[in-house]
Amino acid sequence: MKIFLSKFPASLKEFKDLRVLVSDAMLTALYVVAAFFLNIYLSPTSRIGFSFVFLMIAAKAYGPVSAMAIGGIGDVLQYVLAPRGNFSFGITLCTILTGLVFGLWLYKEKPTLPRCVLSCLTVSLFIDALLKTYVLKFIAHVSFKAEFLLRIGVVGLMFVIMTVVGYLVLNGLEKITAGLRRNAP
Repeated sequence: MKIFLSKFPASLKEFKDLRVLVSDAMLTALYVVAAFFLNIYLSPTSRIGFSFVFLMIAAKAYGPVSAMAIGGIGDVLQYVLAPRGNFSFGITLCTILTGLVFGLWLYKEKPTLPRCVLSCLTVSLFIDALLKTYVLKFIAHVSFKAEFLLRIGVVGLMFVIMTVVGYLVLNGLEKITAGLRRNAP
């Protein structure tokens, strides 16, 4: 627990750096674009999307503070630019918490397969399956059990997609940055 909490001061310090803020702005823009164009809607409350990749990249590179900011700002921008129904702070909170979880698991750590599995499992179980379903219960005016049963298959599929894509992207970025450091003058 102490290791997780020690990541906040370092992440907050990085968040104050202008280069990190510019990178965060770019990742927020990519997050919003991905949220618009890289989705497959299975029902009004269930979708397969790939905007999580940019939260994972921010979490790995800059920590939980940046990932939470990108999640919150990106979710609000997504609604402002193209609203789909009513705005729900509960959904935005779920996205912020997703950034927090990814930041706690991935920041300043090697993106190993077990670490990616655990971070994605935490997000899938606690945020997507339970918390987001609870929020959607109020938005869609359906029972928790009905919404949970409808979403559980999608959440399971998204867990696999998040784990595989996240692991491949984060390890690919790690190899690229290691190569850049080797070739730097």
